[in-house]
Amino acid sequence: MDGIKISIRQSADLPQPAKGERGPRVTLQAVTLEPAQPADDVFLLEVYASTCSQEMAFAGWSREQRGLYLGMRYEAERHSRARAFPEAEYWIIRRDDVPAGSMIVSRSRGEVLLLDLALLPEHRNKKIGSLVMASLMEEASQSGKVVRLRVQSSNPARDWLHRVGFEVSGVEGGFLELVWRPRAD
Repeated sequence: MDGIKISIRQSADLPQPAKGERGPRVTLQAVTLEPAQPADDVFLLEVYASTCSQEMAFAGWSREQRGLYLGMRYEAERHSRARAFPEAEYWIIRRDDVPAGSMIVSRSRGEVLLLDLALLPEHRNKKIGSLVMASLMEEASQSGKVVRLRVQSSNPARDWLHRVGFEVSGVEGGFLELVWRPRAD
């Protein structure tokens, strides 16, 4: 990480925000994680849609048709994820206080499950994802947990994930199941 030390000040003991407040902020150098709020739904859809741009380019649909389709697909995935992972935490990733992406994490006794990490195209390849991932790895190391995630086998992020230490733990359909384990001292 080029000598960058990332400090996360997230804890289960943090006071819960009052209704209407944004809640605790977690700062990673110039990158900040904020709990997502209902007002962030439009931004979260924008991030989601940006991850589907290549797929949508082949559809031959109008902009309006793509928007309707992606909106329905986003809502379906969001509801499905909420049922499967009701404890999941939704975060907005900001760089220099500009919304740059989103992250969804579920924590259990033995693992940190990264359900989604996505950045808008203009914020990709700027070490933002690396800072966020390093913070999750540090959290896992401190608590003796592994970090798990699934990625489509065709997703170019799989190469980056391999470089930062993830290993394939399984294959299901078109998805790779990846795991990162803290080093044993």
